[in-house]
Amino acid sequence: MIRECSFFRVFTMFILTVSLATVGAEEKSPLELSLTTDAAYYPESDYKASSGGTHFAPITGAFSGAELCTTFEAAYKMPFLAGSSELTEDNSLAFSLSLELTPVSVAPGLCVTFSPIAFLELYGGCYAGTGWELAGLLGTAEYSLKDKEYTGLDPFSAWKLYGYGGATLMFDTGAIWEGDWNHVVMSATYEVGYQKLTGKDCKLWGFQESYGQADGLVFDQYYLIGYQMPLPLSLVGVALELSGHYDADDYGDWAHTFGGSFVTAEVGPVCEFTLGPRDTLSLLAQFATRRAFSASHDEANEEPLLEKTGTEWYFERIAASWKHIF
Repeated sequence: MIRECSFFRVFTMFILTVSLATVGAEEKSPLELSLTTDAAYYPESDYKASSGGTHFAPITGAFSGAELCTTFEAAYKMPFLAGSSELTEDNSLAFSLSLELTPVSVAPGLCVTFSPIAFLELYGGCYAGTGWELAGLLGTAEYSLKDKEYTGLDPFSAWKLYGYGGATLMFDTGAIWEGDWNHVVMSATYEVGYQKLTGKDCKLWGFQESYGQADGLVFDQYYLIGYQMPLPLSLVGVALELSGHYDADDYGDWAHTFGGSFVTAEVGPVCEFTLGPRDTLSLLAQFATRRAFSASHDEANEEPLLEKTGTEWYFERIAASWKHIF
């Protein structure tokens, strides 16, 4: 199973944002070409029937799915509204074009980032992704009320559209206490976005084998606290992501039974290896929450027929993100 890799976009962004903010200024070309390859392994964790509350679902098998995504990015960064103080001398404006490719989808994107002050970044962008069926995996899909399962949509006739804007706050204790070993770094990102899948008839849809999605205004929050070191293992820390819909009614008739206002949490340790001036490897392991339903089940196809009754924690994945700058 191929899972949606949108988390890596922001994970890589704020990991590298914190790193670049604390390493110090270097003379670099304003144009940067990079290739990021993301991969993840998912163990099996069967759903447990729940009558309410929160519980933990243990690992029940060696393999549930995998994730593979490659993104090519071209970014141009230039000074913008730079001042003379330490807080504003590195103010900049960056434009980036990206192309994300997985075995079942392709998604071009655009992002603009503005740094008005040393500890703040504002950004906004959009992407459009379409998918196809490969070996039973569905790049784009909608829930069929007739067949009671997710069915694939034709590629290039169905697109996931996502527009977003957000802000990242960063802090580094090295700005107060100088020294290579004094870098405790923190980052907080809040992102608001609107997602929509075109070419469908049903409220429930999936993209890159990530099901149970709906059109509407969504939010993502990302938090990182870590310790940065002047070593090949350059960062260790803990990351947290919270995401969900603002309005449960985005799910229509499923708003109550499916839990349209459910907030997903993903948390776990992260580390970053600096492999050289042009290569960075980030690793993470994550525990996550998902909807718990009134009956145990195996497939996402069954969930629209059940009723959400609580929250289920489980071990989600081990993942890696490698970025190479050309």
